[in-house]
Amino acid sequence: MRAATRSTANVTGLRSTADNLRRLGVATCVLLAGCGGGGDSGGDGAPASLPACARPAKSIERPTKLPAGLPIPPGTRFLAATTPFPGQLLVTAHTPGTPEDVRSYFDEELEDAGYKQGRTESEAGVEVEALFSGRGVRGGWTARVLGDCDGAAFLTVVVFRS
Repeated sequence: MRAATRSTANVTGLRSTADNLRRLGVATCVLLAGCGGGGDSGGDGAPASLPACARPAKSIERPTKLPAGLPIPPGTRFLAATTPFPGQLLVTAHTPGTPEDVRSYFDEELEDAGYKQGRTESEAGVEVEALFSGRGVRGGWTARVLGDCDGAAFLTVVVFRS
């Protein structure tokens, strides 16, 4: 009887974990395709380069599975790209500016790139997140304060192929 109860609890726990990962994936979508803006500013007042405290020891190129037309804040350094589920891409990065700067960037750039930004939620001074869809994909992004590193945010982008 105990083994059956544990087995049921394990299945329930796995379903709950999978649901939470899906929610996290959608809500935690980060980074968008590296659009323009030369100089020291990302165009909306956000810096276009990372402060020293946010420069990762190792970074990767823009993931090839990240849609080419998806805007990403200038100066973003990609940390990792994974496919937790078939058809899903999860990308993490450090990006210049505050979470609010990232929000401003996506507010301005997503629509111009052919995406529709959905509901945005924020925790003042800590985190901003939003969903988006368009051009055959849906997903979301989240920008969080990067520890004690002023002038940078931790960006997560999740993309699902429609």
